[in-house]
Formats: sequence, structure tokens, C-alpha cells
Amino acid sequence: MPEPQLAREPELGRFEPAQFKAADEAPVQIDWQPGTLVRLEFGAGSIVEKIPPIIVTGIVTAVAVFVVMGWLELGGRWLWAFLAGAAALVVRTGIEKSQLQPRQVRLDWRTRSATFRTSGLDAKVPFDRFKELVLRGHVVRLRRAEGEGIVGHYWCELIAAAEHGEHTLAVGRWFDESDPAYRMMAPMAAELAAALSVPWRWEDFTPPASAILERI
Repeated sequence: MPEPQLAREPELGRFEPAQFKAADEAPVQIDWQPGTLVRLEFGAGSIVEKIPPIIVTGIVTAVAVFVVMGWLELGGRWLWAFLAGAAALVVRTGIEKSQLQPRQVRLDWRTRSATFRTSGLDAKVPFDRFKELVLRGHVVRLRRAEGEGIVGHYWCELIAAAEHGEHTLAVGRWFDESDPAYRMMAPMAAELAAALSVPWRWEDFTPPASAILERI
């Protein structure tokens, strides 16, 4: 896996809340006042944008089971590979649906704490527990259905790394190119990190294993 890279240097401009589009077509309301109050409210999203990674999970799981059973010289490889792939699809779909629930992120400089609310559950983290912000790039690449060539789906996730784990601040919509995905969220990361007095860094777009697949 490539080593994490430092934040890019070119001028990115200011973060424009009205231009931000959330993942999964989720509606979002943003109150953007770093240093005073930042509030991100995400509505329920759509499963449509999750289809590529769900497919990746099912196919990779099926292939892995098929290969391992071949090494062990066990019979019924095709059946078990199919069952394992189907089970992986069901599990991954359930996980993705659970992540589409409405959620809220609130950073309040009066209390110097952040609140992460999902499905009625709150996690409160004092600002002094934050170590850094990480803007993490993701990509899934698929072969085009109409012929040769690869199409990529690029998106970014902004993470707050704290003493006892990571907390997702925002996930952007996917683009067919990497640069728009990065430029939509890099100003958000830079401005929020400055207001929190923590560093931020960029982790370049990395695909999951075997993510270059033929669309079927």
C-alpha cells in the first residue's frame, strides 16, 4: 500500500458549503463557522453510489474462496465460491445501508468538543483529543460495459483521528476524475484543521484489492 502523502501545496481557495455534495446523494445542511460552530447534518442517502464497492466485495470474496479451495484440492469450488460471494454481498449491503442513516456532526468552540450523532447514538470528543485530520482518497475502477477502457469512481473522506480511534466528519460524492473529488474537500480539511489547531494530511487515492473489474 502506498505511503500516506503530505497535504498538497497548490492554492485551493476557500471551502464553499453550497458547492459540497455528500456521498450517496444524501441531502446535507452545513453551518460553516470554523472557530465558532461547524454543523454538518446529513440526511438518509441512496444505495446507488454504493453498488460498485458492494460488487467488488462479492467478486473478490468469491475469487478468494475459489483459489483457496483449489490450493487445498477440495471439491465443490464453484458452489462454495458462489455461496461465499453471495453472502459477502448480503453482508456488505447491510453494512452500507446502516451507514446511509441520517447523521450529524457538530463542532462547538464554546464547549471545545465535537459531537457525532448517528441513529440516536452520540459520541462526544473533546478537541484536545484530536491528533490530526486525514483527507483520505478512495477509488474503484471498473471496465466499461460498452467496450475497452476503465472508468474510475473517485471520492474523498475527511477523518478526525483522535486518541481512541477515528471519526468520520464528511464523505464527498464520487467523481469520474480524481481532481474534482480532492478539490471539493481539501479546503474543508485545511480550514477545519486550522481552526482546531491540528495538522492535516492527504492520503492518495488507493483502490481496494482486485478493484479493477469487468462490469457484468
